Amino acid sequence: RLVMLVMLALLLLVAAPALRVQASPTVTATCAPGATFCPQYCGSAYSPLIPALSVANASDFELLSTQIVIRHGARTQYQLGKCTPNQHVFNCSSTPTETYSTLPSASMAAPTALFQLARMTDVPQLATQPQLPAGSCGLAQLLPEGYVQHELNGRGLAAAYVGDSSLFKLINVTQPLAPQLFLQSDTAERTKQSGMALIQGMLQNVSHVPGETRLFAWNIAPFGLDGIGGAGGYPGNAFCQYWTFCPAAHMVQAELEAHPDYTTLQSQVDSAVEQANTYLQSSPSDIASDCLMVLSCGGVPLSVPLELRQYVLGNETLKSAFKYNYMNGSYSRLAIAPLLNTIRSQILASVNGSSTVKLSLHSGHDVTLWPLLALLKEGGVHEWPQYADLLAIEVFRQKSTGQVYVRTVNHGEAIMVVGCNSQLCPLETFLQNFREVTAAECAVPATTTTTT
Repeated sequence: RLVMLVMLALLLLVAAPALRVQASPTVTATCAPGATFCPQYCGSAYSPLIPALSVANASDFELLSTQIVIRHGARTQYQLGKCTPNQHVFNCSSTPTETYSTLPSASMAAPTALFQLARMTDVPQLATQPQLPAGSCGLAQLLPEGYVQHELNGRGLAAAYVGDSSLFKLINVTQPLAPQLFLQSDTAERTKQSGMALIQGMLQNVSHVPGETRLFAWNIAPFGLDGIGGAGGYPGNAFCQYWTFCPAAHMVQAELEAHPDYTTLQSQVDSAVEQANTYLQSSPSDIASDCLMVLSCGGVPLSVPLELRQYVLGNETLKSAFKYNYMNGSYSRLAIAPLLNTIRSQILASVNGSSTVKLSLHSGHDVTLWPLLALLKEGGVHEWPQYADLLAIEVFRQKSTGQVYVRTVNHGEAIMVVGCNSQLCPLETFLQNFREVTAAECAVPATTTTTT
């Protein structure tokens, strides 16, 4: 038996791609100028954004497709109220439209793409967000630095995927681009604008194919039914009624939130935020935590001690990590069910050749990335997804064997996926983490009712 085990181990070593040491990317914080507290939450630029394959036989692998999942860029506060008695003035330079969107940019003289919005169902859009008490920004609106964050992401993706000079030569720029791209966000303006800014940056240096209109369909997934926004919802949000794609997620959420460890973490968060608000004086007080991070990332001078800011963010992160890692991601899997199923089906379509799409973009929120990372990362997720965070799920075929592998990239580095012993994870193993979520799994017993 020992001899057989040794032989099996040798066979696995031969079959697996030979590893090389992966170089760490250069990381640059993207807080607003003057920020004295700039945690990773505020956003970072990674160079390279997508690294080369760290395997000895890299030329033997062909990239078939990539799934890009992003969090929107830096934004204003997402709940009405005054963050401080003397409300800080945020100014925004864009007025989004529903038919076509072009994005202003300090770094691009003219738009490189136009987008026609295509609603995927008749679920209504989110109402226009009200203006903040001061400045020209609306509630939860993408800030100018949020545009820049995703333009940088777009350029990073161009270096990896676009044209013959790119790392993987995925997008063929001599052919019309529209059939090679799938673009999606939910109805929140900040997710649409973030995704569009990314595509603008990605295509900035790509010449038009003769006859190409460079008009892309932008798929608007229904808020609360797409999985992009997770299974949660803000208390009192009118769209909570649409958060019904997986009722079982609410059952698991109620269970985990009743867990003693979670209630302890919630108490620590409440205490930390209460302490911070003695300095901020946010009104109402329940917006203090979000205000603290928005103002810190925006470089607004605050009297809140740095140690207390770190304490608030640390406890908020521990609470969310408990939620999304709960029972090996059981809540996460249900909370992201529609998006998980979409990504899974798009991966399989690229493998069997039934789709022309090379790059799929899903533009969402922190609650989009939390569950995906919890399902994928060995050991779970323990960092808050930052502004303009980006997750790439790449599908490779080994030319010499025909075997298909998946590599997952976050923060400029390949991450170790649950159940895999290499950055290139066999497709079958990867899909075990991305099992299809069925209607039966999402159903609740007839005697059980859930509210949100």
